[in-house]
Amino acid sequence: MGNLFCYGTLMYQPLLRALVERELSVEEAVLDGYSCLAVKAAAYPAIVADENGRVVGQLVRNIPPGAWQRIDRYEGEYYRREEVEVTLTDGSTAEAGTYVIRPRYRSRLSRRTWQYGPDAERYAKAQCEALMQGRA
Repeated sequence: MGNLFCYGTLMYQPLLRALVERELSVEEAVLDGYSCLAVKAAAYPAIVADENGRVVGQLVRNIPPGAWQRIDRYEGEYYRREEVEVTLTDGSTAEAGTYVIRPRYRSRLSRRTWQYGPDAERYAKAQCEALMQGRA
C-alpha cells in the first residue's frame, strides 16, 4: 500500500509529517461505504462499514514502506489497516490504506457523526508534541 486515506487526527499535517518523516502530497478524497463516528469520551473518530455512509478525508500519496509501522503504532490496537478505494475530486479513484475500528471495539463508538474541527486539532497537536518528545 503506497497511499493513505486519512479521516481523523492524521489530517493534522504536522502530526502526519512527524510519522511519515517527509513532505506530503495530499488531495481531498471521499470514501463511500463507511461512516465516521465519534469514539465515546474522545476527541478522535473511527470508521465502520456502512453501505449508506460517506467519509470525507484526504488521500496522502506515496507513504514510504517504513512509515507504515510508525502509523500502525500511532493508531494502536483499536484499529486495523485495510485497503479501500477512494474517489478524488476529479472523479478518478485510488487505492489506499486506511484505519478501521476492530469489531471488538465497536461498542466504544457513539452514534454521533464525527467531523474534524478545533477539538480534534487540539488533540492532534498534543499527540504531535508527545510524538516529537518520544512519549507517543
